[in-house]
Amino acid sequence: MIIFYTIAIILIFFIIAFPVVGLSAMLILPIIKDLISVQTDSDFSSNVTIIITLITAFSFILHNINHFSDLKLNDKQIVLFLVFIAILSLSFLYTKAPEYGFQKLLEFVLINGFIFFSSYILFQETSNIKIFKDSFKYAILVIAIINVGFLLKYILSGRLLEMYVARFTITGGNPIGMARTMGLGFIFWFVHLEQKEHIVKKVLILLCIAPIAVSLIATNTRGPILMLMILVVVYTFLYWGKKTSDKLLIFILLLLFIVLLLLLLPSNFFNRFSYFFEQGVFNTSKSVTQSSSSAMRLFYFNRIIKYFIEQPLSLVFGTGIGNFLSVFSTVWIVRYPHNIFFEILFETGLVGLSIFLISLIAMQLDLNQFNSQNPSLYKKELIPFVLSFYYMLLNAQISGDIFDNRFLWLFWGGIVALINSRFKASTNGGDLLEKATTLTC
Repeated sequence: MIIFYTIAIILIFFIIAFPVVGLSAMLILPIIKDLISVQTDSDFSSNVTIIITLITAFSFILHNINHFSDLKLNDKQIVLFLVFIAILSLSFLYTKAPEYGFQKLLEFVLINGFIFFSSYILFQETSNIKIFKDSFKYAILVIAIINVGFLLKYILSGRLLEMYVARFTITGGNPIGMARTMGLGFIFWFVHLEQKEHIVKKVLILLCIAPIAVSLIATNTRGPILMLMILVVVYTFLYWGKKTSDKLLIFILLLLFIVLLLLLLPSNFFNRFSYFFEQGVFNTSKSVTQSSSSAMRLFYFNRIIKYFIEQPLSLVFGTGIGNFLSVFSTVWIVRYPHNIFFEILFETGLVGLSIFLISLIAMQLDLNQFNSQNPSLYKKELIPFVLSFYYMLLNAQISGDIFDNRFLWLFWGGIVALINSRFKASTNGGDLLEKATTLTC
């Protein structure tokens, strides 16, 4: 516990000194919260998000009070985000779950709103981007190395081999938090690998990626692993070198790495992939015959579609924020459908979903425009944020709600900031390229 408190004090010191460190700390909050819950018997871990957010907010105000003018309220992404918040607020007026709905609204507005606007301001500074990337990359590397050490210890003890399904994390908590965070760490290191040309540096980065990949696979969490594989394939095809031979080489190396892990790790580390939609009983008291988490999600989606067929008028404005819990609590105690599009549609209707989709499309159109104008700068500076954003968006199709997927808004705000500060606000491509190059050093 002494070591834990020492690390906590050091982290708080760095957050106060560098508010952007608070944003990178939020990325590893799922791991921190699980560690606290394991080390203590109290519910203190549930308040960690609020505590880190408050400390980061204090540091942010302290260091950036003169930069609030950088927040352009006429920016279309800012306007769309505020409209989305307004729609969520209005939906509270007709929700049948006012207590949970108010909690959900308050968490989204205060925490996700702060994350979005603070990243929008902080990431307009080149130095903040470098601090954010470095602090997160090396923090996740240290956690991964420690995690692999404990993993080897448990494998050698034989205890993990006794489980039908092994899902290992150093925290012992819900492995999806560890899996998502490790996936983000993999993205940052993988992009760093592609941007380096010296073979020695590439080898060193591969050694850094290895424990992160092992930690991710050891969680046996299908969603984050599959979503990461999709993004890596797309990124490699679009950006890894100009020669087809280079792309094929990285595909072969990744394939060999996966095969090697499959050979080294016990089969119970990946057997969950063999029963994606397998049925069984998950709620015997109500005789509901859906079992695997994938099948459960399909069950939620089908129920939402059936609900709208039976009550088509609710499709326009939805049923109210947090109302998924109220409508489906008789079937299964779950607060959200584990899909961000279905969640927004069910609770705010086509009105809320339209604003969300328009925001996504508008951002992607801006990205396409600037990629065509300066592809080298886009690749050097924006790619880690873009990949991380879409990684979180893909994961949001199978887990979490709009609040739990708060990292989506972190990278969303960062992308908008980079677009405004690096592309729109400057006409000197040479200076921009020089700035971007410093971020990859």
